[in-house]
Amino acid sequence: MPDSDLLVLVICSFSKRSGGSAEYGAEWAVADRLGDLGLRLLHQRRRVREWMRGLASGSWSGQQLRLMELNQGLALGRDFGRSEDALYMEAVGRYDGRFYTGLGEAGCLAAEKSAATGKIVKL
Repeated sequence: MPDSDLLVLVICSFSKRSGGSAEYGAEWAVADRLGDLGLRLLHQRRRVREWMRGLASGSWSGQQLRLMELNQGLALGRDFGRSEDALYMEAVGRYDGRFYTGLGEAGCLAAEKSAATGKIVKL
């Protein structure tokens, strides 16, 4: 469990790896520690998910978001405040876009080590 009040948010990535673990890791859940703000965060996250999967969703590079394979597997798991089965993975393992590949192996290992010691929060 993190021992700091510092929260580091990092960007998502259009390039994602599949797979993961069914274990949620509730001790790292940010929303659970934010009270009413956390509930609002989860509500907004569900709204974004619904929009991306809806008929009126936007597009990226000419492809509708709702038709993209990476958006089809967005289960309403615990990270959305619900209970559907989902697979979880740390950001440095899940995403492989320019930001994350730019970290290189040493950067990813440093991020994992910092998270394991509670110096940063795993998102």
